Amino acid sequence: ITEYALERRPSLQQIIDFLEELKEVDPEQDERVKRILEEDSESITIMTIHVSKGLEFEVVFPLGLVGRGGKGEEFITVKENGVERLEELKIAKESSRKALMELDAEKMRQLYVALTRAKKRVYVPCALDTEKKPVAFGKASPIELFIARWGEEVILEDDLYTRISHIDRSFLEKHLEKMKESSDITYSFLEETDVGVQTSSLSAVDLVEPKAYFFPSSLKMIASYSSFAKKDLLTNGPSDFQEKGLPKQPSEEMHLAEKTMYTLPSGVHTGILLHSILEDVFRFRLQKPLELQKIEALVNKKLKCTALESWKDAIVSSVIEILQKPLETNTGNFCLCDIDPEKLQVEMEFMYAQDSTYVKGTIDMVFEKDGRYYFIDWKSNYLGSSRKEYEGINVEKAMREHQYFLQASIYQDALGRFLSTFTKEPFSTLFGGCFYIFLRGPSSYHFIPEAWNASKHISTKDLIWNE
Repeated sequence: ITEYALERRPSLQQIIDFLEELKEVDPEQDERVKRILEEDSESITIMTIHVSKGLEFEVVFPLGLVGRGGKGEEFITVKENGVERLEELKIAKESSRKALMELDAEKMRQLYVALTRAKKRVYVPCALDTEKKPVAFGKASPIELFIARWGEEVILEDDLYTRISHIDRSFLEKHLEKMKESSDITYSFLEETDVGVQTSSLSAVDLVEPKAYFFPSSLKMIASYSSFAKKDLLTNGPSDFQEKGLPKQPSEEMHLAEKTMYTLPSGVHTGILLHSILEDVFRFRLQKPLELQKIEALVNKKLKCTALESWKDAIVSSVIEILQKPLETNTGNFCLCDIDPEKLQVEMEFMYAQDSTYVKGTIDMVFEKDGRYYFIDWKSNYLGSSRKEYEGINVEKAMREHQYFLQASIYQDALGRFLSTFTKEPFSTLFGGCFYIFLRGPSSYHFIPEAWNASKHISTKDLIWNE
C-alpha cells in the first residue's frame, strides 16, 4: 500500500479501489502481496502454524501448541451419500464424536508441522493445569494430546482425555528423563517468582476539581435534499406535475411478460441494486476498456438469489448501453466508457455548513472530462413501458415531480465548494453540468442547475430535519 501511495499519489477513493482489488488476488502468486521472508535479517517472524508449513527457521517457538481454543463450533458439517449438511454438535451423537476426533487429528498434524520447522532448535511449551480439571472432549491442546500418549502404544480417545486431566510435573519429569537417554533434549520448569511491589514514598496530593467552563456555540441541525423537498411539498403543496403524476410501477401483468427494463419491478431494493452494480462497474474500472465479460459476471453475482435474477440479461444489456450511449453537452458528446478511470469518484459524500444548518448528501458519481467537471445521478424511476416514454416531456415531468432540480442545485453547490479548495478558477468555467440518467430507458437529461437559494429552504422554524 505504501509503495502504491508513493508511486501514484492516489485519492482516498483510489486507495479504497486498490484495496478492493487486492481482496481478489492470490496472495501466493501476485507479486504485490506475495509474502517475502528475509532469512538473513536479524528479525523475528510471527505466523500461524498453518502458514509455516513448508518453511524452515533457525530457532522456533511454537507457542500455539498450548492453546485449547475458545468456545468452539455449535454445528458440524456431516457428509452422507456425497451430500453435506449442518448438524448440531452433541457429544452423545456418534457423528459429533467423529467430527471432534477428526479435529484432534488435525491438531496432531499441526503439532508435526510445528515441531519440524526448526533447523537448529525448537522450544516446545507445555502448560499444566495444577487444579487438574477435566478437559471437555475435543478441547485439548495439541501438546496435551501429544504428551498424554507418552508411554502408551495404543490408547482410546476417552482414555486419552482422562490421562490429560492427570498430567502433572512428575509425569513430565519421568518421561523427559527417559527421553534424555536416547536423544539430545533439555527441559526446565518455570518456577513461581515473588515479585516485590514498590511503594512510593511521596505524600498524597489533594486533587482540586477544575472549574466548569462552557464554550459558547449555536445549535446546528443536519438536513439533506429530501428534507428540503419535503418542506417544499408541505409549504407550497403539490405542483401541477405532481398532481397529474406519472405511473409508479409496472402492472402485475407486465411482471409476467418478457423480462425487460420496462417490466423490472419498482421499489427501493431495485434502485439500490442498480446503483450498486453501476458503482462497482466504475469502482473496478470495467468501463475503460469495456470489460463485457466482467460486467456480466458482476451483474450475475449481484442479482444471484434476489427477486431480480430473472432480469439479469436485461440489466446487463442496459448497463452496457448506458456506458456506450453518447452523452450530449453544449461543448460536444462523449460516452461514459471514454472517462479516464483516474479522473472519477463514485459515491462522493459531502457535508458543509450553511447558515444554521449542516447540509449533507452523496453524489452518485463525479468525473472530469476535457478539463470540465460533471456529476451523475442514477435514477431507476418507472416512467412507462416503452423507450419513447423515457424521453422529452416525460423525463422533465419526473424531474419536477421528484424535485430533482432542487437536488441538482444542492449537489452543484457542494461540488463548487469542493473544487474551490484546490483551484481559484471560477466554478462556472470548470463545471460542465450534470446528467440525470434514467436507467430503464436508458436516457440522459443534461443541464446546468440553477444556483441554490439556501435561504429559501433553510429555516429552523419549519424545516423537516433528518434523523
